[in-house]
Amino acid sequence: TLSGETSSDSTRLRTMPLRLGLVYRFDVLAERFNVPLAFSVKAGLDYYLWWTTGGNGISDWEDASGDGRALGRGATTGYHAAFAIHLLLDMLAPDMATSFDNNVGVNNTYLFAEVLLSKIDDFGGADSWDLSDTSLLFGLAFEF
Repeated sequence: TLSGETSSDSTRLRTMPLRLGLVYRFDVLAERFNVPLAFSVKAGLDYYLWWTTGGNGISDWEDASGDGRALGRGATTGYHAAFAIHLLLDMLAPDMATSFDNNVGVNNTYLFAEVLLSKIDDFGGADSWDLSDTSLLFGLAFEF
């Protein structure tokens, strides 16, 4: 609290990441040479909306004199880059893959692993929150 006592309210930081990016997938090995691997790289710009909440909603406050005001919301910009490897599952069961394509429209199915680096710190701004992260993602991808 402003008087220095411990508050009973909990405080939470919420973020809403917005991302604009480009993806390049290299699948020549799978398409031309029957090697069931594809690779992709991603890069782009990020805009993270953020807000802090406490017992009374968004955590806006004034100091004791009423002069200073801190807003418990804002936005932070940055960029991201990623590298992924995809394992083409169609080659494991070609008849099932053809049926899946004809009946549902899924051209290819992949298992993938991706390393994603997000640098979200207003491009090194001194007054910025650093919301950067490095993530390892695994998943199943369908190509229509």
